[in-house]
Amino acid sequence: MNLNLERPLIVFDLETTGLAEPIRVVQIAAIKYSPGGAVEEKQVLFNPERPIEPEASQLHGITDAMVASEKPFASYAKSIAQFFLGCDLCGFNLWKYDWPILKAEFERVRVSLDLNGVRFIDVMQLYHHFFPRDLSAAYREYCGAELEGAHGALADARAAAEVLFRQIERHGLPNDPAGLDAFLKKVRPARTGGGGGNGGGRGGRLRVENGQTLLNFGKHRGKSLQWLAQNQRDYLEWIVGSDFDESIKNEVRKYL
Repeated sequence: MNLNLERPLIVFDLETTGLAEPIRVVQIAAIKYSPGGAVEEKQVLFNPERPIEPEASQLHGITDAMVASEKPFASYAKSIAQFFLGCDLCGFNLWKYDWPILKAEFERVRVSLDLNGVRFIDVMQLYHHFFPRDLSAAYREYCGAELEGAHGALADARAAAEVLFRQIERHGLPNDPAGLDAFLKKVRPARTGGGGGNGGGRGGRLRVENGQTLLNFGKHRGKSLQWLAQNQRDYLEWIVGSDFDESIKNEVRKYL
């Protein structure tokens, strides 16, 4: 479709070194849509000047060896800022992931980015608005009806039970708690999704130990979600806002 543009629109995505601080950009891809109909694409690899986490490389396919001879972000910062000048910005999970990381990179190398009049369009926010991931949405999907009395405890409990019964039927799941528990343990070691540079660990991003759910990656590896909710709540909020697999984010949301 044709976009009604008053100024250019840039849709961009980042790949990064992973989740451990400091997070550095290893690749940017940007597509500029201009009011006259012209489309311009740019893609650049950077030497992040720090190791890329193996999990991130597993996801986006960019290794330390591939960027060893590339120039750092600082070498391209001014040209990227010029490319972005006067443009509105768009991306998937733009507001909570790609944009904060890119902005931090510009600040780190002391290159100013003119944001006067810039509009931000987050495709993920639009997606979640039209396709919410909550009990009402699950009830609508599996039961073909609207959930009456949502957020009342009894109504929600009945709805959750009905969704479970329909999930068992539709997906051919085990119909006993032991079988369901075994199935969930297989899918619980969640993977991270694409876009945004997060990688899936071989042992899973979360693990259960002594009845507690622990992070299995990053600077808080080995810490429980309960402890993080009390002491590093911002980190859990960052996970929820980032482009992780929904199974990770749903588990983290239980502690927020």
